[in-house]
Amino acid sequence: MTVGASEWATAQFGVDAKSTEGAIVAGLLAAHTRAVHAHIGGGLATADAYGGVMWLAAAEEILSRIADIEGSGRIRPERARYCLGVVNNSVIFPQRIGTDLRTPPTEAKLAVSRVRADIFSLGPASGPTIEH
Repeated sequence: MTVGASEWATAQFGVDAKSTEGAIVAGLLAAHTRAVHAHIGGGLATADAYGGVMWLAAAEEILSRIADIEGSGRIRPERARYCLGVVNNSVIFPQRIGTDLRTPPTEAKLAVSRVRADIFSLGPASGPTIEH
């Protein structure tokens, strides 16, 4: 049985929804693997090594997987140390939305840094140029 893309993904990514969803999931899994290796290799009692790698690796891994999607691109937000992928003019911004399995994603709180505030305020008249 083939499962189609979610309603949300279809609204965001159009005909590329299913491939974009797959790229995001595979990218997050690969980033998690890299972060776990950093955590183990770091030998710390805290999750600092994991967290330091996860958020940067997620953007890298997703970006590399969407590169084959026609019309995809990348942006580098001002003051950011990373690039983000763009498909169908929608920026893919990987963000941790919870630290436990009890909190539904719809109730997650998103910390808003200055970089995130700039990204979320992008409109047609402003923001970084999308590189294809």
